[in-house]
Amino acid sequence: MPRKTFFTLLFTLFVSLSNLLCQSNISDTFEYDDSGNCVLKYKTVILGPSYAKKKQGNQNTDTIQAPLQESLLGERKLTIYPNPTKGVLKIEITGKALENQGKYIVTDLSGKVLMSGIFESMSFPVDMTQLPQGGYFIKLMIDNKQDIWKIIKE
Repeated sequence: MPRKTFFTLLFTLFVSLSNLLCQSNISDTFEYDDSGNCVLKYKTVILGPSYAKKKQGNQNTDTIQAPLQESLLGERKLTIYPNPTKGVLKIEITGKALENQGKYIVTDLSGKVLMSGIFESMSFPVDMTQLPQGGYFIKLMIDNKQDIWKIIKE
């Protein structure tokens, strides 16, 4: 077997195995209008097999530590967890300090606004306990930049 073919097969095998062993995969998804303009960008999180360990305790209080999900928004790093959530979503921003108030909007999958708010701190909760189980989008807007995440409520 030629050396080039061997290394190509080896690389393909490595990429396939690394994809199988990853705990989660975050990808950007874009939606376009009829003119080809990007009208929506959101994060899709694909959870793989969980290698997380349960905390010891009685059966009613066992929790699983989910991996953190992060994204860059300009000079800031956004961390949103836990996703999926049972109610309270925590959002942390690190990097450059906020110059102005930020804003968040929670919508259902059809785009209907369900809740919104303003934040001034680098860490804040979003209480989704009153929302039914399902999928949602949360849009974060900071200094004329925005990022959209898909959130699962259990």
